[in-house]
Amino acid sequence: MEVNDYSENYTTGWIKVYRSISQHWLWQDKPFTKGQAWIDILMECNHAEKKVNIKNDIIICERGESLNSLETWAKRWGWDKSRVRRFIKLLETDTMVVLKSTQQSTHLKVINYSIYNDNRNGKRNTDETQMKRKRNAVDTKQEVKNEKNEKNIYKPNFEAVWLKYPSKVKRKESEKHFYSTVKTEKDFDATNRALDNYKNHLAANDWKKPQNGSTWFNNWRDWIDCEEPGLQPPRKAYFD
Repeated sequence: MEVNDYSENYTTGWIKVYRSISQHWLWQDKPFTKGQAWIDILMECNHAEKKVNIKNDIIICERGESLNSLETWAKRWGWDKSRVRRFIKLLETDTMVVLKSTQQSTHLKVINYSIYNDNRNGKRNTDETQMKRKRNAVDTKQEVKNEKNEKNIYKPNFEAVWLKYPSKVKRKESEKHFYSTVKTEKDFDATNRALDNYKNHLAANDWKKPQNGSTWFNNWRDWIDCEEPGLQPPRKAYFD
C-alpha cells in the first residue's frame, strides 16, 4: 500500500491539544463533525505500546493504535455504527489509517502517527534555543572571566611607591588612597612622576618636613605638573 506522507503539510506550526479537552463542555456537542472525529481518534490512540485483554485474548496495541469498537466510536461521536464504519473506511482510502485484523474489536492504526504527536520541529527549535542559551551562558562566563583577567593583568604596586615616600606615617590610609586612585599602569607612572616632583620640591626647600602619607596620597595628582623644584601646587590641595 502506498502511504501518503503528510509531513509537508505540517510545517506551518502546531498546537498542543490535551486529551482532557474531551471533558470540556465545548467538546460535548453531538454529533461530531468529521474533523472532531479525526482529532478524537488521534487523542484516543495509544502514545505507548500496551497489552489489552479482550474476551480473554491478549492483544498488543502499539503506539498510534486503538482497539475501540465501532459502538464505542459511535457513542463518543453521536453517530450510528454505519456512519462510523463509512468514516473509517474513508480514512483508510485516504491512507490516514489502516485496519488490522481483529475479531473482537476494531483494531485501528493511524498512519504516520508520529507526525501528529512528535514535536519534531518544536523539538528542533527547543534544542536550538537550549544550544543558544548554553552558548550565551558560556559567552557571558567568558566575558566575565576576560573582564576579571583584564583587571588582574595589571595591579599597581603600592609598596614600590611607599618605599620611595619620605614619610612613613599613616601607611594604611595612604594605601587606601593609592588603590582608590591608581587603577592603570598610566596612573602608576603618573604617581611616580608626581612623587619625584614632590621630592624635588622638598629638596629645593632644604627637605622641610614632608606631609604625612595619607595627605599626600590623597592629593598626589596635584604634583604631576609641578616639575620645577621650588614650585608647589595651590595650598587648597592639602585640605581636599
